[in-house]
Amino acid sequence: MRPAIRYVLLVVAALVLPQSLARADDESYFLRFAWETFWQQAGYPRPVTKWREPMRVKFSGAAIDRHKTFAMWDLAEVAEIAGIAISEAAADDASANVEVEVMATADALPKNQPCQTRVTTRNGAIQRVHIQANESALRGCMMHEAMHAMGVTGHPLANSVLTYFARSGRLSEIDKRLLRLIYSDALPPNMSPFAALAVIARETTRGTAATTIPAAPLLRKIVADMERFADGTGEPPAVIILSSKATAAGLARGQLEIQFYLGLAYLNGHIVERDQAKAIEWLTRAAGGSHLQARRILDKVNTARAPADVASTVDVLRSQ
Repeated sequence: MRPAIRYVLLVVAALVLPQSLARADDESYFLRFAWETFWQQAGYPRPVTKWREPMRVKFSGAAIDRHKTFAMWDLAEVAEIAGIAISEAAADDASANVEVEVMATADALPKNQPCQTRVTTRNGAIQRVHIQANESALRGCMMHEAMHAMGVTGHPLANSVLTYFARSGRLSEIDKRLLRLIYSDALPPNMSPFAALAVIARETTRGTAATTIPAAPLLRKIVADMERFADGTGEPPAVIILSSKATAAGLARGQLEIQFYLGLAYLNGHIVERDQAKAIEWLTRAAGGSHLQARRILDKVNTARAPADVASTVDVLRSQ
């Protein structure tokens, strides 16, 4: 299928996906949604990213007195769901780690992206957030940007505030559910996306009859799809195509990161059975592309005396 036609079909599917489908196959629908939110729109996956300290919010730019109450309300809503303390800071407070900047002119940011959020992290823990928004767009995009401020990327689903398309500006149940899971103790910062997906699947299907949950087949399909993407014969998740922001550099990084994460998955038994030979194969590919973490883990794997040593080494490396 020609790329342009495929893109149109994917956009239509995202916009008109029947809500009945989301209800009838809810767990499968949610798991795929959760998996795709680990992907940056440029084309690469990333580990769990979240706050581990209180949020201190300061405001700057145009007409702050008119907008900060609204902006603070949206930030406070997502922080409360995540269980993160939040407070307002003075404009000159050095302890502030979140800044909301209202742009003075209507076209300070481009019309196709009138709001944006930059998130600075260290080992998966959010350190600072800078939200910018054109004044005329702030009220329509603030909740979307608030989700970004919590470490969650965009997504095309029509029933999520994360969508890039027309949205209500309010959190949906699927958004709240995702936030609660990401900010649970079961998902520490810097956890690999495959490991996180396995935990999300377990938590999502807890207490539900196994015969009604397509989690295992879906998880296996995701891994198989990512193996094809990693070896150059497949594609990234459809969400990357829909974002229209993927770049050649981003997709190249995505292939490299997925090789690394597949290596971790086979090394630790996340979704797949432990297989040291496959782990070494994928880590070697990633290391060949100059992935530093892959090289470090390979060195440890090659000198480890027992599988238990390997697993403990990986845990230490991931926590750094």
